[in-house]
Amino acid sequence: MIVDYYSYDYEFAEPPRVTSLQNTVPLPTFDDFGDNVYFVADERGYESLVYNLAAMFLKTNSHGTIVDPRLQLGKVSSRGHTTYLNPMTRLAMLSNLTSPVPDFVLVSASIGVLQSDLIKFNPVLPVSMR
Repeated sequence: MIVDYYSYDYEFAEPPRVTSLQNTVPLPTFDDFGDNVYFVADERGYESLVYNLAAMFLKTNSHGTIVDPRLQLGKVSSRGHTTYLNPMTRLAMLSNLTSPVPDFVLVSASIGVLQSDLIKFNPVLPVSMR
């Protein structure tokens, strides 16, 4: 019973009667990418995570809006330089020819984008991250 709960109710927030036709065991996500999957599903959207993290150390106004010029959202880059600090931590720096290189960047790209050549990382991302 606990395996059933952990595999379905906990993972998908739905009982097996709802998800049984949508999923197989083992789940392809874990087979393809391993158990270290950090997927966030939040009704406020991924953007809320960025703003909450940024508000911890960037300047905000009296309404809580981030006004620090260092935060630049929606910037597009085609080149990336990645440093792997350890197997669980990665620091990525993306840059354009027309913009300065940031100290830190949060990359949110779909698996399809990562599997294509739209973003080039140097050094190349390990197979487990593609």
